[in-house]
Amino acid sequence: MTLRKLLLLTLSLMLLVTACSQGELRYTNPVYDHDAPDPTVVRAADGLYYAYTTQAADKRIPILKSKDLVHWQLVGDVFAELPTWATHDFWAPHILMRGGKYYLYYAARHKDTGAHTIGVAVADKPEGPFKDKGSPLVPYNNPATIDPFVLEDGDKLYLYWGSDRVPLLIQELSADGMSVVGDPAPVLSPSTGFEGYEDLVEGPWVIKREGYYYLFYSGDDCCDEPHYAVPGARSTSPEGPFEKYPGNPVLVAGERWNGPGHNAVIQDEAGDWWLLYHAFDRQKPEKGRVMLLDRITWGQDGWPVRMTPSQTEVPGPQAMRK
Repeated sequence: MTLRKLLLLTLSLMLLVTACSQGELRYTNPVYDHDAPDPTVVRAADGLYYAYTTQAADKRIPILKSKDLVHWQLVGDVFAELPTWATHDFWAPHILMRGGKYYLYYAARHKDTGAHTIGVAVADKPEGPFKDKGSPLVPYNNPATIDPFVLEDGDKLYLYWGSDRVPLLIQELSADGMSVVGDPAPVLSPSTGFEGYEDLVEGPWVIKREGYYYLFYSGDDCCDEPHYAVPGARSTSPEGPFEKYPGNPVLVAGERWNGPGHNAVIQDEAGDWWLLYHAFDRQKPEKGRVMLLDRITWGQDGWPVRMTPSQTEVPGPQAMRK
């Protein structure tokens, strides 16, 4: 063995020992092996991570808690008292921590019309109880009025939403986050190509990175005969126009995990970005859409590198920040 090879082997062993001594987190998907579609996540004031998901069986919004984004436990449900204006059919939540409070935006059906719309509820703690506004946040009742996401950008709040083969929309929110301002505008449209994953676009999530606003979204069929993935786009403004990633989708089904999508995005202390998302287990599809976690890799061109859900043990996130 050459001296160079010996030095490299010694260095590798030292790094391995250091990682082990520091308790490096490693995990294997899924991180939550229960039906938990459409996850949204926040690091709360208590330093823990809270995910809010759809519960397909009873259309409620369960609350999950974790110290590290890998080990999750069920701690409750968003609503102790159900909103009086809705049919109690809730899904696709988004959580925003702001000013010491927690704002939960969610999709629902209006009890009088059955139309899709978006509601908002507020709590002082991430576990709730959440108190609903008492009426829909978004007054536009159509099949596309679902899948809310709220971006806090400086002193402005932007609401993104959409589905049903029409463009994703953006609309400014009031300073308190409890009402819409002005009219919605299209921010990203469905398209042909990209392997058919963008005939329908939904589930938006926006992050700001190195001067760009990156929009992760999902399409095309989440559930019936899953053909679902996560494409991406970027812009220099939260209001667009957004340029789609030429190599779309960013995340696509793999050998074991089918229909991955409707993700949240969070960053760790090392600066790495992570996708928290749902997928069907081809080995156990009866479990529904379980929750997975994977790291985003960025190319030299600034775009995320295309990936499939991890199937073997991989390094986990470092200490987290929102």
